[in-house]
Amino acid sequence: NADETQFGRLDRYSRDNDLDFNEHAPHRTTRVNSDGDRDAKMAALANTEGREIGLHEFLKEQWGLVEAHSSLRSAGEAIIAALDDDGYLRVRLDEIASHSKPPLDAALLDEALLEVQQLDPPGVAARDVVECLSLQLDRLPGDNQVERTLVEKHLEDLAHNRLPQIARETGYSLGEL
Repeated sequence: NADETQFGRLDRYSRDNDLDFNEHAPHRTTRVNSDGDRDAKMAALANTEGREIGLHEFLKEQWGLVEAHSSLRSAGEAIIAALDDDGYLRVRLDEIASHSKPPLDAALLDEALLEVQQLDPPGVAARDVVECLSLQLDRLPGDNQVERTLVEKHLEDLAHNRLPQIARETGYSLGEL
């Protein structure tokens, strides 16, 4: 076969001239020569992708970087632990306060909630979709008044594509909406 002959010649040429074409191929992985089991294990670990962290762990890492006194830190940790997998806080703060050991002050939880809501992703620790969208709007540049009006007062109408009705009630044009 002609292809085998060409590849054979290329292989002989590369061996004779001590060439390694894999060094120039970024998409290929190179084999690690190991003299022992430990080196082989280290090479395997180095070539293994890191695990993806979940939302709670991601938030805990961020919360660890926030400068806060110990009681506020504890309150924030309690809020993060109470979040659903989708990032919503569906438990009332007074329930978190009473179930915490030791019990947490409600005012402290209110303060911690505002801080946790500043973490990424925007909208985390919201108690409903309106609060979630409002938190996201807070992070956008500009005044976003049209969007804020839609979210706070006309979300149901927007979901049902009642733009003419929203335009009449808000005074915004259909183009603005």
